[in-house]
Amino acid sequence: QDDYIGKDMCQLLYQKAIKDDADIVICGIQWVSDSGTVLGDRKLSVDIKFNTMTQDKIYRRSMLKNHNLFFIENIIPEDWFNSLCMMCANKISIVDKTLVSYVQHKNSLVANQRDWVNQALISENCFFEECKSRGLLEKYRDEVNYLYFYRYIWDGYKSILKYEVNSIDILQKMLKHLESNNITIHDKVIKKNLHKRLWRQLWILTNYPVLFRFFIFVKYHKYEKSRIVDYKKITQTMME
Repeated sequence: QDDYIGKDMCQLLYQKAIKDDADIVICGIQWVSDSGTVLGDRKLSVDIKFNTMTQDKIYRRSMLKNHNLFFIENIIPEDWFNSLCMMCANKISIVDKTLVSYVQHKNSLVANQRDWVNQALISENCFFEECKSRGLLEKYRDEVNYLYFYRYIWDGYKSILKYEVNSIDILQKMLKHLESNNITIHDKVIKKNLHKRLWRQLWILTNYPVLFRFFIFVKYHKYEKSRIVDYKKITQTMME
């Protein structure tokens, strides 16, 4: 068993949806360990940039049907689906209660970085292509650029540096791939909202790659003998 919900979650969210005539209703969510210890929670928000999960929401069925919104089989995580739904929704409401507990299993897919990163990179490319094909870029350019950049880079950043032999070359190719879609670290929304430490490291990689190589050697040299993740096929596919 993974996540679990409050016994009145569905009722509360449904009542809110009826009252507000909302397409999506969001509630609070917390992260818990296998033993039930609360690890943290998320600030409630209707901002598309910072609200990507599906477990804490209900969606109007007719909205999904009218906009042809559905999960793609074998593509995870599902963040891209929620982002598209929020862009298509006419109204989003909030129930200010923590009603979902997201269990952090040690052996879950999220914890298994090899599988998680591969799936996440594929997922974010699907998300960006869906936004383009649906004509959402004009209205939501800032949100799409930020989400694509953040999830595309951040989901794999540390794992690539730890486990991939040609990690810096791969990250540079990924940044160039984003640049081909006019998305860079100099984008105002990305610079403002991206984790400051990550932004600084990517800035160094972009402007001073030799210095970045030294930084990575110092920080990640202990993983030199355990570089087991092969990103060659997936990164090659993304760059074609």
